Amino acid sequence: MKDVNALLLTLAADKEVREDPYPIYREFRSLGPVLVANDNFALATTYESAAQVLRRSEFGKSPDREDRRRSNISSLRRQDLPPSMLFQDPPNHTRLRRAVSQFFLPTNLETLREKLKDIASRLFGELRDSKEPELISSFALPLPVWVIGDVLGVPAEDRFTLQPDVSKIAKTLDFNFNQDDSVAKEAEASSARLISYFEELIEEKIKNPREDLLSAIVSNSASLDVPLSKKESCSMAMLLFAAGFETTGNLIGNATAALCHSPSEYKRFLDGDVSTREAVDELVRFDSPVQLDGRVVEKEVDLFGVALPEGLFVATLLGAANRDDLVYEDPDALSLSRTGPAPMSFGSGAHFCLGSYLAKMELGVYLELIRGLKTPITIQDYRRKESLTLRGFEEMYLLV
Repeated sequence: MKDVNALLLTLAADKEVREDPYPIYREFRSLGPVLVANDNFALATTYESAAQVLRRSEFGKSPDREDRRRSNISSLRRQDLPPSMLFQDPPNHTRLRRAVSQFFLPTNLETLREKLKDIASRLFGELRDSKEPELISSFALPLPVWVIGDVLGVPAEDRFTLQPDVSKIAKTLDFNFNQDDSVAKEAEASSARLISYFEELIEEKIKNPREDLLSAIVSNSASLDVPLSKKESCSMAMLLFAAGFETTGNLIGNATAALCHSPSEYKRFLDGDVSTREAVDELVRFDSPVQLDGRVVEKEVDLFGVALPEGLFVATLLGAANRDDLVYEDPDALSLSRTGPAPMSFGSGAHFCLGSYLAKMELGVYLELIRGLKTPITIQDYRRKESLTLRGFEEMYLLV
């Protein structure tokens, strides 16, 4: 049996393993729920250990410590621009999240459903009419880009020009030991362009507010005790825009692959034996668009018998947690009517993904469209992303 460091090396270096990391996740879990590696970091490999790292107060984001460990993150922030709430702990994280959380409540998001259906139907029709239907660029990314653009108030003509810069920045979030300097340099240039764009957009929202989230943020309609500054609003806008489509785009592609590789479950869905809600929950678990998260030990703690010193970085293997056989029966099989605890795909604790309901709603609308076809779609060709952290597809050609 390989030790944790040998497994990490295989995960980092072997493209075939990264294509399907779930067997190696099983090996990690067999070594224990908490593993310490030679490179001064640890892994939480099971559902319960990952949940504890993400929920307990002994673990935090500590952006300064994360920056020292992963210096590319610091290069993506201008010195006078504060980190987004993604890299902050309470109480400031709580204040930042409160500024936008009400807009992501299910009751508010449901008002978008009909517009979401209209956009999805149009894009899906264009996909089917294409001579070479390619899911990612024609549907999986455009759908959430349109939706989060509407929510934030990003002008329609700007949304898709910003998308490539977001994708370049997203690459730096990967725990890739072999990432070259060009990735960070491209991301730094992209970050500068996005900062400049959103600073100008925020100034426009201050002068001419509209019925959108960015206007609400800068006007402090959330009635915060300490309103967001312009620079905090800029960080928030960049985070929400990026998170609004990167994860969902991956989710739609991963769900399509899961269905196509499980024909009996796909047929059950087409026949109406499974509800859309059940299918969404299981597809989110089966191949999570976010495979890894992480925290820093803020105070020395013993976790499952392993002493974790202050300052240690702990990576939570969300993909491994979702396949934990102590929590899910036959976890490597797609079972659309599965019952059990919510998957770890959207995280847990204070940083639980704010847009999880919106992402699931977008996936559900897509599933209804493919169920309406009555016959299964098939994958003709595909290319997966190199990233392990943000798991998804660069391209997926379909026969629709």
